[in-house]
Amino acid sequence: MKKSIWMILILVMIFPLSGTSAMESVMWISNQKMTLKVDGMPLKIILREFSRAGIKIKLDPEVNPYITADFKNKEIQKAFETLAKGYSHALVWGKTADGVSELSEVIIFKPGKINRAVSLKSSENLKIEKNPETGAIYVKNKILIQFKKTVSGNRIKAVLSKLRASLRLINKDLAIYEITLPENGDMQKALAALKKEDNIASLEPDYAYRTSSTFRYDYGETADTISTESLAAKHSVPVAILDTGLMPQYLSDSLNQASFDALSADNIIISDAVGHGTQMALIASGQVHPMGSDSATFSNPVISIRAFDDNGYTSNAVLIKSIDFAIKNGARVLSLSWGSETDSRFLESAMNYAKARGLIVVAAAGNNPTGTPMYPAAYESVISVSALAPDGKAWEKSNYGDFVDIAAPGFAHLPVGYNGDPGTYAGTSISTAYIAGKLAAYLREHPEATGIDLFPE
Repeated sequence: MKKSIWMILILVMIFPLSGTSAMESVMWISNQKMTLKVDGMPLKIILREFSRAGIKIKLDPEVNPYITADFKNKEIQKAFETLAKGYSHALVWGKTADGVSELSEVIIFKPGKINRAVSLKSSENLKIEKNPETGAIYVKNKILIQFKKTVSGNRIKAVLSKLRASLRLINKDLAIYEITLPENGDMQKALAALKKEDNIASLEPDYAYRTSSTFRYDYGETADTISTESLAAKHSVPVAILDTGLMPQYLSDSLNQASFDALSADNIIISDAVGHGTQMALIASGQVHPMGSDSATFSNPVISIRAFDDNGYTSNAVLIKSIDFAIKNGARVLSLSWGSETDSRFLESAMNYAKARGLIVVAAAGNNPTGTPMYPAAYESVISVSALAPDGKAWEKSNYGDFVDIAAPGFAHLPVGYNGDPGTYAGTSISTAYIAGKLAAYLREHPEATGIDLFPE
């Protein structure tokens, strides 16, 4: 893959650091030149965005100055002299298959301490384990828990001490906490021990879920997209997309009202390593219309939330954090183009929490026609969506059952691939994002509407 032309990363709104104001930030490397506009941004965040483009980054753990810079098309060597001012740095160059020079590695360190530099990962992936008996997957050493209101702080401390575990609050309104066991902790023994405590209302492993696949079909066409220049101005009902993120070229204020990386506190600027989240954002925003959809067009801003890691996993704790961000940033519709057979009381609580705060939640019924309920789609607080083929008939791979509320077009010509090339894709993911977009458009005209009973036929 060529890397001589890397990426354009635009962040419309950065949460201000201490002593700084929010501003538009731009990071752009093209043809061995760098354009950079940042105000008080930690160096690690800037370098992490470069690592997302496939550039290997090594950084001394003690080096992370706040960077303020504003320059255009500066030669890369001089640009890194600016970024690494006061420190030493080394640039390692390679060549593409076409023989073009490309930057392959950046090392920044304290003078004479190059051996201290360690690899900087683009983001942390969840550590996933599987229950051999049930097949359910969960995050290693993570347990979600709700204490009874009458429990004392001393008793909580005693429970944690027994497990040699730590505790952090996930959601105050839901009173959900996360317990982290030690690295060599035994999940099943810890759960068994906690179940004996009479001061615990409920507990589960931090169940994990995989993003749904979209299936590629050989229709030989790509998508026609519409301009996004005036989306934000004309429409005010955003759809929150909890998925794999959003590709940098779509991070504009006309399409993306807000964005959040729920998997990393450092990653202010999100990206999308697999493309699924970007596909869903294009459909929910109205830039791409599924095949067989009605002639009525719509356009909505989206709130892009990277809730799935680069391996395609999320968890209840991550989802709850994502929902909080969606609520705080004005979302009215929550689009969940994924599902699992795992029925979790914490996942259901999260869906009920979203609905209670004014969100209409839409989720995929699944791409395996078994009739088995998929979650969160099967919860009462969620609109479940199955998929139609371009001829308007039920898609052969779409799930079905009493838990399904509505069917919608599930094929689309997309300019972005899912772990592959652009083309025609299919799945209940697409039909879910489409219904989410239609609901947002309807809410713009009928702001008091709630639920599928008010969705226009």
